[in-house]
Amino acid sequence: MINLLRFLLKHYFVILFLCYEAIAVSILVRDNPYQNTILANFAINFNGYLSSAYDDMDQYFYLKEKNEFLVRENEQLRNQLARKNALEKIIRPDSVISQYSYIAAKVINNSVSRPYNYIMLNKGMADSVKPEMAVLSADGVVGVVHRVSDHYAQVISLLNLKFKVSCKFRKNQYFGSLEWTGHNPAICYLRNIPLHLEVYAGDTIVTTGYGVFPEGFPVGTVSEVKMTSGNFYDIEVKLANDFRKLDYVYVVKDIHKTEKEELS
Repeated sequence: MINLLRFLLKHYFVILFLCYEAIAVSILVRDNPYQNTILANFAINFNGYLSSAYDDMDQYFYLKEKNEFLVRENEQLRNQLARKNALEKIIRPDSVISQYSYIAAKVINNSVSRPYNYIMLNKGMADSVKPEMAVLSADGVVGVVHRVSDHYAQVISLLNLKFKVSCKFRKNQYFGSLEWTGHNPAICYLRNIPLHLEVYAGDTIVTTGYGVFPEGFPVGTVSEVKMTSGNFYDIEVKLANDFRKLDYVYVVKDIHKTEKEELS
């Protein structure tokens, strides 16, 4: 209280001047429509600027929460679609049933610069995640679950020299094996595509469905085609996923996995 009084006494003339100025401006605006309009417009613009700045700040701080909400919503939509297809199969036996369900997970560790890269997820056995489950993102193929604990899963990344994916051209269904060469994290190579096929830059590459990945999920697009000395192309594929920005992914549960393994 004493400090406040000292401040007021020290700046008495400045405070008094500002009060008189405020009164003068108030009288001027009240009695002059033109000045009243200018001040009102200024107040509106200034208030809009503050509101916009506050909203931008609010959006930034709640961005993580909104991302998590969207991931959960996508997980629910994917599973609702799978259940819808299953119900349709009961009603219409000739329809194609969805054999997959999805578990949303967050990437908590990731590497792209090693020859054998792995990804860590925040979901494990407690969330029904098991080894050999496919992992996808909203953009495309990510990898396959390798090992799991109660609450975490280690995923073999597509950027791993030991990992290969069965892929095909969307336009003609011809398939080959996609593999990483250990260099550029944005590029893989599609092997075993014979020279008699017409292959062009921009062709879309998707999963075949022969392995753990559902059929038709995007992998990337052809970026360069080279002729080799053998009977096959050397096809460079630009990956749909940017592995340096992976955040949320979906672990794919194949409902028919056990049945297929028993037949194998």
